[in-house]
Amino acid sequence: MRGRHLLPVALTVLLLICGLASLSLAAPPATVFDEPSPAPVGRSDRGSLERHFLPHPEPGGSTSALPDTTLSTSTGTIFGRLTANSAPVAGQTLSLMRYSPDALEELVITTTTTITGYYQFNAVPGDGQTYFVMFGPNTANPAYVYTWSGPLVTDYTGGTQNGGELNIANTPLQTPPDGATVYLPAPFSWSVRSTSNDFYWVYIFDLDSGSTLWSLPVGYEGSLTVEPSDLDGVEFGKAYGWFVYTEPASGNAGDGFSFEKRRVTFSQPAPPATTTPSATEPPPTPSPTPTSNSRLLFLPYLLRGGPPSVR
Repeated sequence: MRGRHLLPVALTVLLLICGLASLSLAAPPATVFDEPSPAPVGRSDRGSLERHFLPHPEPGGSTSALPDTTLSTSTGTIFGRLTANSAPVAGQTLSLMRYSPDALEELVITTTTTITGYYQFNAVPGDGQTYFVMFGPNTANPAYVYTWSGPLVTDYTGGTQNGGELNIANTPLQTPPDGATVYLPAPFSWSVRSTSNDFYWVYIFDLDSGSTLWSLPVGYEGSLTVEPSDLDGVEFGKAYGWFVYTEPASGNAGDGFSFEKRRVTFSQPAPPATTTPSATEPPPTPSPTPTSNSRLLFLPYLLRGGPPSVR
């Protein structure tokens, strides 16, 4: 399973510049997600990174490779399909990215999907490096995720290589609504995709810094009850952001972020409700005294040392 949760400082700056405007009090309920810089803590230790999510270049129709004198002369083709819950997605721009765990990801070339959702990148440098196909950032269509990054094509040296089928169907957020104040424990919910191999996480991040404070694993479920113990160090009365992150439960199938992010404020757990008996309420009826027959019913338990509940 690939964890991609620690984003560099550059992405935090991008969120502050480009994303926080949408989180003002006048923001519409459906807020497009700007990738924060996760530093996950929560119910599970995510382990080391295999991919850095950095500020992605906007796909713009460029079809020429970036100049790089280290590239070999061998070239090849990377192909695949773009779908949304198995339905082909036509006319979408996809980017082929050169991946490095220690450097900025580079846009190599772009292409557009056909009517059947088919995509193909030609003249891909066979330089022995690692590539992946990326959809997004999507800021216009809530039916699709904000971004989706396909499986890694490692050590590419040319020839024809499958870049994977990218399922870009969104995981629409359901509850709590944007800007809500909730008491803990609090239910969070969203709509699952048709890909049963999906593994969902709820990310809760700081609106000021963009860093993820808690990443809570869910699995292939559409809801999670957030407990007070999940949010170590939470500031009650402060607004946070949240979204759903999707990755495969197993294998190398890509990952992505929900189209929308929302704001949520946590309040301290509500005290238990107390009830005061009504002045006109009749006194409780005392329990009847057991008869000799009823005592005989317990005799077998007494011979064995008493009823199970008191042994």
